[in-house]
Amino acid sequence: MPADSIASTHGAAEKLHWEVEKLRAETRNLQRPTLLSPTTLIALTTAAVGLIGAGFQYQINQVRADKADLAAAQNSYRAELARSELERLEKTKSELAGSIDAMQAENKKVSDRLADVRNQLAKAEEGIQVAAANVASPEAKQALAEARSTVAALRTETSASEKVQTDRAARLSAIRRDVLKPAVSNLRLVP
Repeated sequence: MPADSIASTHGAAEKLHWEVEKLRAETRNLQRPTLLSPTTLIALTTAAVGLIGAGFQYQINQVRADKADLAAAQNSYRAELARSELERLEKTKSELAGSIDAMQAENKKVSDRLADVRNQLAKAEEGIQVAAANVASPEAKQALAEARSTVAALRTETSASEKVQTDRAARLSAIRRDVLKPAVSNLRLVP
């Protein structure tokens, strides 16, 4: 036999051997359960990874939604607290403003009364001056001196009361201007 024919016979035998091996491998693959085939395993692994990733993404989105809900609830609570504090301050402001108005009205009455007393004192001093010019007896002069000292004491007391009233009116105005307006205006809510 020639060398060519031996090589071709050997090549054909080898080719046949490998075809037989291929058929045996395919037979083994066909005998194997479908779930254990490489393509099925790859597909199942891909699906499992996808499901796990979707589950994680769902959990992450759920946590974000819960955080957003919590932040909204906290903001709502803070806004409600601020509203109630504003209402309380507005009520206190109106109560204090009413008290201040009442005190200022009382101050006005006292100031008017002091002005009346001052006018009466001035008339009494004029009467004393007229009486002093017409008095000749020592008892009348002594009574006149006592009346003058009483009028002077009343004038001093009236001046002190006027100063107290003026100071009180100034303090009330300062409270209204410096305390009440800024305390409430600092708590304005933005709707």
